[in-house]
Amino acid sequence: MVVLSPNTLSAKVLEWSPPSYFDGSHYFTEEVFPIENTLFEVKVIDSNGCVGSDMRFVKVEEAEVYIPNALTPGSPGNGVFTIFGHTNVRQVRLLEVYDRWGSLVYKNENFAAGDQTQGWDGMIKNRPAPLGVYIFRALVDFENGKTKEYKGGLTVIR
Repeated sequence: MVVLSPNTLSAKVLEWSPPSYFDGSHYFTEEVFPIENTLFEVKVIDSNGCVGSDMRFVKVEEAEVYIPNALTPGSPGNGVFTIFGHTNVRQVRLLEVYDRWGSLVYKNENFAAGDQTQGWDGMIKNRPAPLGVYIFRALVDFENGKTKEYKGGLTVIR
C-alpha cells in the first residue's frame, strides 16, 4: 500500500492519475495498491485559482521468496520442503525435486507459497529419501504477472 497526499493544505484536488487506480473521487489523501511500477500524478487548485501538479514514481519490488536448503523428513518445522513468500506471491506454479542422477523424485503444481501440505515430505515411492543432495527447480508467479524461476540444492539430513 502507498499513501498519496499533496504537500499543500490550501488546495483542492482536481484529478488523480492514472485513473485505473482511482474511482473518480477528489479525496485529498488516497491509498493505492500498485502491482507494477507506476507514475502517479495529482492536479490541484489552490484558493487563488492557481493550478499545480505533482508526480510520484512508485517502484514495486518483487518480494523475496525463502527457499530452505535442508530437509529433515518428519521433523517439526523442517520436515517438508516448500517455497515460502510474501503476500505478493500469487502461487508456486511448479516445484520439482531431482535426485543426484537427474531423476524426478517430486513434482507439484499451482499451490500457495508456504503451504506445507503441498511440499515434498522427503519420500520417494513411499520410502524415505536417501541422505544427500537433491536439486530443486521452482517457478513462482507474482501478483504483478511476472514469473521467476529458482534453482538450487537441497540436502536431506536426519
